[in-house]
Amino acid sequence: MARFGRAQPPAPFIGRVPRATVAGTLNLQGAGMELIARTGLAVSTFAREVAVNYRIEVYAHGGTMGSPLYTSGVLVTDSAGKLPNVTNAALVPGATVRVLPIRQSDLEAGYPRTMVVA
Repeated sequence: MARFGRAQPPAPFIGRVPRATVAGTLNLQGAGMELIARTGLAVSTFAREVAVNYRIEVYAHGGTMGSPLYTSGVLVTDSAGKLPNVTNAALVPGATVRVLPIRQSDLEAGYPRTMVVA
């Protein structure tokens, strides 16, 4: 509406400018990411974990593990013993993290793996 005979400029934007969130991806389908379990007493008796429920916890790399940056829901291993890739906004691309797989049947934690978020 005109005031004193001329148009008024729009009101300035006050507040936070929305930014797009970039979600990082953990490549759990990569080489060396198979989950295996010991199936007997001999050292050579290992088998892939197929169709087993896992959950992963992601920690910052370095120092003590502290509290997790991200905890997944239940993930199921495929026929190759690998979990599906995970994409989440809590995972920052380029960050180095520790990934800890936890089997849900007995809550046994695997060996933490260090990886870079893609």
